[in-house]
Amino acid sequence: MTDSQRTILVGVLIAAAAIAGAIAATLLASSSDEDRPPIIVKGGGSLIIQNGVDDRPGKKWAKRNGVDEFYQEHTNGKPVKWFQVYFVGGAVSGDPNNGPCKPITVGNFTVRFDDDERPDTALKNYVVDIGPGAGGGGTPGPTVSGEGLRVENPNIPSVLTAGQANTGKIASVKVATFECTSPLEIWAEPIKQ
Repeated sequence: MTDSQRTILVGVLIAAAAIAGAIAATLLASSSDEDRPPIIVKGGGSLIIQNGVDDRPGKKWAKRNGVDEFYQEHTNGKPVKWFQVYFVGGAVSGDPNNGPCKPITVGNFTVRFDDDERPDTALKNYVVDIGPGAGGGGTPGPTVSGEGLRVENPNIPSVLTAGQANTGKIASVKVATFECTSPLEIWAEPIKQ
């Protein structure tokens, strides 16, 4: 092997090692980002907003200081850009055929909750959105805001509630292009950036 060939071979080996290192670093970095669990909103009594299901456990909701807003405490969570929203039950408001609510991809949605089922009181709005993590910084992830939200059971910090037990229902969900009336449940799957 000539000196010229040896120089080329060493250069190729160094380049290959650099590429392999870059690939390994990328795989390692992406494997530390975890998928975010779905957000499930239920009515039929108090409003329940949970994150997580059996095969994708929920993360703790943490209250942002000074405001009625909670964020998902998930340090390794992938950054979120959208929600894929699915409805269980409900109908599109204003649709003469009373058509079902179809899945939609949105950046946020508002749950309008009737906390006492009395016609003389206003509905309460709860917004599921994308915002910063702890301390107002960090990876963008799910946030929930609205009056009276709380983690009712400290042993289950992935569940928020509002209202009183057995006294309310979801009146509607407003998304970008339509309003879904009286859904029984809403599933919002976070979509990463």
